[in-house]
Amino acid sequence: MAWIDPRTWVAEETVTASLMNQISDDLKYLHDNEVTVQMVIVDFTVPVGVADNLFYFVPTTRLTGYELTFANAKVITAGTTNVTTIQIYNMGSSAFALSTALTIDSGETSSATAATPYVIDTAKNAVTVNSPYRVDVTTVSSTPPRGLIVTLGFKPA
Repeated sequence: MAWIDPRTWVAEETVTASLMNQISDDLKYLHDNEVTVQMVIVDFTVPVGVADNLFYFVPTTRLTGYELTFANAKVITAGTTNVTTIQIYNMGSSAFALSTALTIDSGETSSATAATPYVIDTAKNAVTVNSPYRVDVTTVSSTPPRGLIVTLGFKPA
């Protein structure tokens, strides 16, 4: 099964079983080709601290030909005063995979609502099988957050 280009719907068009099957096939294709990895970096009751090498994720052959396309950081208890910054290092390209790191703003619990969104460096996001991705915390709020979960998403290049 391959991706079928999206169609343009016409007003009052009749939806047929064939059209619904196409939509179903497209959704299955998208779902089958996305890989999401969620990692507990810091235990849920432990304050987050600045540190490199907090966690390693090693891609297997399942991710051959994939690239990093999504990142999110979540803390269990929000930190206050200043941001907490999380960086993803791609050891396969020997560089940070994010040109703008994940940030969790003061009083927030997720990077999804950050004032400064993360940016994936598309020159450094390709997966190298058996070459780890490393999670670093580069700055922490003055009152540190507790617990840290990082989610990475990968899709075929």
